[in-house]
Amino acid sequence: MVIFGNFKKADTGNSNIKLTVEIRDYPSGRVLTDAKTVVDNTNYPNTNMFFVSAKVYKGQKIQIFFDASSINNPPGFFRKAWVDYDAYLAPL
Repeated sequence: MVIFGNFKKADTGNSNIKLTVEIRDYPSGRVLTDAKTVVDNTNYPNTNMFFVSAKVYKGQKIQIFFDASSINNPPGFFRKAWVDYDAYLAPL
């Protein structure tokens, strides 16, 4: 399975953000991605591309996890990110 897309900061905070994307097994929560993908949002207001993949099998339940967090400043109550993504499942 491949998940790919774009993201950018969607709030007025001064610090840049990073986006963590993971594919997880459901309901165990075990991370299936080859590596935790973190992309820095350093070219705001433009979008940043991301890409993550994992081996999944037919009938497996998965969870797609997105987390936007601050890079430079301590996190506040929340961070907002605009995320546009698509997924592709290739047969083995």
